[in-house]
Amino acid sequence: MGWQDYDTARTLYGDARKLAAAMKFRADEAAAHQGLATVAEALGAKSVAAEQRIAAEG
Repeated sequence: MGWQDYDTARTLYGDARKLAAAMKFRADEAAAHQGLATVAEALGAKSVAAEQRIAAEG
């Protein structure tokens, strides 16, 4: 294995690490958006329930 092969392997390894980091970031970002959607849904349900309770009382 010559120096050129070593440099190529090192470059490919670095690119693979960058790609893995980007994929992990995307997965984390997607999980965060899903979490926010779940919270928004829960708050919406509580808001609807509160409106119904207020309408029933008043």
